[in-house]
Amino acid sequence: MDISVTDGLQALAASVLRSAAVYGSLLQQLQGPKKDIVRQLYQQQLETLHVLQGIYALATGRRMNVQTEQQALENIEPTLRRTYGQSLKNLAVYEKRSADGEFGVVFEALAVREREHCRKIAELMGLLQV
Repeated sequence: MDISVTDGLQALAASVLRSAAVYGSLLQQLQGPKKDIVRQLYQQQLETLHVLQGIYALATGRRMNVQTEQQALENIEPTLRRTYGQSLKNLAVYEKRSADGEFGVVFEALAVREREHCRKIAELMGLLQV
């Protein structure tokens, strides 16, 4: 039984929006190269959100409404650990959906980007250690 491309798409988009909110908050706390990495992550998460909304619109002809609750930020390192874990989960979803006949190429591109996010989060964590 095939799942619809829209199954779980809103939850995935909400996850992406939560990560973008985390990065947006971190922008206020960091400086220099760390801030540059977080800015890239923030902008790319917003782009990913738009892609997911676009897939939904192409598949359904309707607009996706994505909302998420504002989360209080804890210390930066635990926040990055949690965000890294969520990136791994999103990556698994993108990889699984890359076999989709209609939108697989888009999900594969998102998987490539998510792998890079994992690398950037690790780099940022390393920069926080020095």
